[in-house]
Amino acid sequence: MNKNLLLPLFALFILFNFSLNAQVNEEIKCEMTLDQILREQTWDIDHYKSEFTEDIALELIAELNMLYDIVNSGNTNDLEDRFEAIDALVISAKDLGMNFSMFNDDLDFVETLK
Repeated sequence: MNKNLLLPLFALFILFNFSLNAQVNEEIKCEMTLDQILREQTWDIDHYKSEFTEDIALELIAELNMLYDIVNSGNTNDLEDRFEAIDALVISAKDLGMNFSMFNDDLDFVETLK
């Protein structure tokens, strides 16, 4: 093939590849449903702690989604409030004895932003 044809095709391929990679958005890594999270606890789903577990999990999911939205928008100045809220929820989960290991990948990502 002709070099004059291959070079522009190669350049177009590289630009297309960069444009695809530039649009990758971060999203919550925990893919478990709330019911699955509740069933991963050491206590029965009817135990009174399940109500607290549900509240913590829902708030943690909401905070992580807000954090990922901020990161995806490129506005990392507004992350401090999310860090504080997530840290408080992790403390609550630990105090309750909740298994929140399904959020480990998300919490590791949060740590990389701090």
